[in-house]
Amino acid sequence: MKKACGYCRVSTEDQQKEGTSLESQRAVIEKECQHKGFELVEIYEDAVSGSSLNRPALNQLRRDAAAKRFDTVLYTKVDRLSRKAGDIYYLYDELLDKWKIDVICIDNPAATAIGPMGKAMLGIMAVFAELDRANIRERTAQGRRSRWAKGETAIGELPFGYRLEKIGGSKIGKIVVEPEQADLYHRIVSDYLEKRMTVTQIADQLSLEGIPTPSKWKGRKSRNKTGRWDHTTVSKMLKREAYTGQAVYAKSAYEWRDHPEKGRVVRKTTTEKPQAEHITLTLPPMISIDRWNAIQARLKDNTLKPVRKYPEHENHFLLRDLSYCGICGSKVNVSVHKVHGKTYLDYICYYRKCSTRELERSGREKKCELDYVPADEADRQFWNQITYLLTSPSDSLKAFLKNTNLDELKQKMTNLENSEKQLKSKLEIGFNYLSDITDNDERQIYLDQHSKTKELWAAVKSELAAVKVEHDAIVNKAQRLTDLEAMFKEKRIHFMHEIIARLDALPFSEKRKIVEAIVGHDKGGKVKIGYVTPNDFLTDEMMGGMTLDDIGKLTDDEANSLTDSDLFGLTEEERFEPLIDQARPIKTFKIEGDFVIDAAVIETIIKNLQGKIEGGGGSDDSSEGGSDDDSTMGNSVDRVTQRRVFSNPPAFH
Repeated sequence: MKKACGYCRVSTEDQQKEGTSLESQRAVIEKECQHKGFELVEIYEDAVSGSSLNRPALNQLRRDAAAKRFDTVLYTKVDRLSRKAGDIYYLYDELLDKWKIDVICIDNPAATAIGPMGKAMLGIMAVFAELDRANIRERTAQGRRSRWAKGETAIGELPFGYRLEKIGGSKIGKIVVEPEQADLYHRIVSDYLEKRMTVTQIADQLSLEGIPTPSKWKGRKSRNKTGRWDHTTVSKMLKREAYTGQAVYAKSAYEWRDHPEKGRVVRKTTTEKPQAEHITLTLPPMISIDRWNAIQARLKDNTLKPVRKYPEHENHFLLRDLSYCGICGSKVNVSVHKVHGKTYLDYICYYRKCSTRELERSGREKKCELDYVPADEADRQFWNQITYLLTSPSDSLKAFLKNTNLDELKQKMTNLENSEKQLKSKLEIGFNYLSDITDNDERQIYLDQHSKTKELWAAVKSELAAVKVEHDAIVNKAQRLTDLEAMFKEKRIHFMHEIIARLDALPFSEKRKIVEAIVGHDKGGKVKIGYVTPNDFLTDEMMGGMTLDDIGKLTDDEANSLTDSDLFGLTEEERFEPLIDQARPIKTFKIEGDFVIDAAVIETIIKNLQGKIEGGGGSDDSSEGGSDDDSTMGNSVDRVTQRRVFSNPPAFH
């Protein structure tokens, strides 16, 4: 009696087809062995793709064939053996020619590869098996891409804050926001942008509060056994572009690799696919593009910060790494130096102290004029501008609305909504028309056009969602500033004095956080340090008198007839000459803050201070007498108010 073995194989695509399950293949092989009188030694079963010969069960079959455990191999269909023509020929040559083992295809007995006709039939069936595999892959890929584009299914695991809401028992569904997780994401963003916490501080705070990590939320095993948040987790969440509403997948190419135990496996490579092959998944946006870009700018800025100089003076230099020269535009450095035993803390332009070689490299003819500027005085002057910004929401609101494109956004939103409705109506009409077409060629033409219209509709919907997010963000910012203005009016002037006093009494580290939140590099703001010149406060008419050169050209009679106002003339150079403070005497410097109005930042700062005041931590203007501390705070209010009156008003944008 001949000894025989069977080989069965299924894959994900094949399991969906009737008659190709492992059970059905096993039953056919057992029945065939009984019919032919074979002794069935073993049935080898694989549940992997047929695109490779590296399969666990098939590898064992080949080893047993070399050991002569059986005389015949039976399988149901050619595509069960392999879906590659070359692999099928290789297996037949190995089993038939090398090991002299018969190979029988039960459903297609002609594919025995015995004789010219048998080999020809085997080749034809192998080619069709490979073609069928290619068609399956193409149909599967098209279906997946279509569902991904519509947001009906996810690619791998969705980002934290999203879930797939399935329709019935199908795999198709709708990607929606998970409210509780979304609130946590918004908190992390606010802590990073508004409160200026670092990613490590955010992670530590979340761990301290016992908030579950993303892995725990999703019930997934994690390498982190402590259950604590890690700074890398927070950083990845802040960097993830998917939260803007557009997630790009399939950027990298994959390749098949042989694994000694798992067989044929897919692994990611470092090669990037062409952009046309990238897959864009549309998600409900959680953050505006501008806000996400601000996060990336701060993350990048943090990686570029130089090593701190003068760590012993860490509680000075409020404008460290944030200020630029108002004369030449270069970075302003900090300087600590001693003169006659006294330590001086100053700001100075980089190209004032640089070497001659560095000056030549930069193409500059001479050193910059911005010399040592007392750091403490400059910091105080700039802090006055911050105070003015935080306690004058009405001015902030006017400047903010002046520089927004709200009307343009409203018009764009209306146009997109109309386009979206027209395309949706067009799709519905086209679907009804398609159901009545019987001619295949005509039907294919309309199917292609229908597909293009659907892609355009999806793109318009995505753009509309992004514009709505931007529009809502602007409206929200304006409302926040309006609410703050109403709060100040309701609390009246004593409340503003309390806020000013609180701001002035903040420790250096808190002041620094506020400065970074308002004028940091990620906010697009700048602080310029320069000198006060006549051009800053005199009009052209006031500076338009006659200069000494002009007077020298006059006749004696014309010169004798000049009045004092005629003599107050300044040349172009004199208009920009720094003014001298005669009391010291030094050049009078100025600080120009170019602020970016972020209503969320202003609201966060004021609300925090308001909580401290209403909690009993502030002074009370209506009380009589008071302790020394109350008196000190009162003096602080008067002093700050005076500084606000005489300091330069901030520049808003």
